Amino acid sequence: MATHSSPNFLSIKEKSSARRARRIVAAFLIFSAVLTSAYTALSLYIATQLVYAPQQPLYATPAFFGMQFHRITFPSREDHVQLRGWFIPGVLPGGHLTAQRTIIMVHGDRTNRADQGAGLLKLSVAFAQHGFAVLAFDMRGAGESPPAPLSLGYFEQRDVLGAADFLRSGQLPYPELGRPRVIAGWGVSLGAVTLLLAAAKEPAIRALVSDSGYPDFASILEREVPKRGHLIALTLPPICLCWPRPPALLPTRMCRPGLCQVLIMPSRSILRDSNMLLA
Repeated sequence: MATHSSPNFLSIKEKSSARRARRIVAAFLIFSAVLTSAYTALSLYIATQLVYAPQQPLYATPAFFGMQFHRITFPSREDHVQLRGWFIPGVLPGGHLTAQRTIIMVHGDRTNRADQGAGLLKLSVAFAQHGFAVLAFDMRGAGESPPAPLSLGYFEQRDVLGAADFLRSGQLPYPELGRPRVIAGWGVSLGAVTLLLAAAKEPAIRALVSDSGYPDFASILEREVPKRGHLIALTLPPICLCWPRPPALLPTRMCRPGLCQVLIMPSRSILRDSNMLLA
């Protein structure tokens, strides 16, 4: 004789299955939320480590090489960050000082205007000894200038533009020398990129040397990210979103190498000004 389950027994069994399914879904949602939070927190931490670095002290001044110089402070263009630097007058063969031809020196990432590794201070002194005045300064977040996140040249270009403004209309030391007739620039690494971006916007910068710059930020990602390990590559998409002021800096669809579309493209800046002397 066949037996049939009672309706009450079926109802209890169905309710038990429904509760079990709800618990599984709830556990999955909690696990997903925890995993997402941990992933985001890790990305934020790595992004912070990438864009904030200890500011390196200056190892020497031009006086170490027997050169006259004056400490200066001037604002960046637009956001008025107070930047610190040196103005070193050029020395003519007869010993007279000059500021007629002035070179803006722009240092690289995680260093300063004295950059011993790139020999920037020695180079600045050599220029001055050969009759070129030099404005050497610390970009935001470097040396003696105020702390700031690294933006790979996007905001740092305002610092170079501020240096050009200072030479054209600021209160220069050695006022008896007058203002420069010719302004040029020398940039290394990140400084080279920053200088290219700034010079495309500032016609007063008539010549520049770009030493070890990069044509665009995407190429740097493609080359450097694999060298930094799987953790950096894994967290790269949210890192791009966490970078300082992402809408302005990285308007990306996706930040993985090969898919970046960014505003930091010095190669395009070069094409905008065919009258600039570039080396």
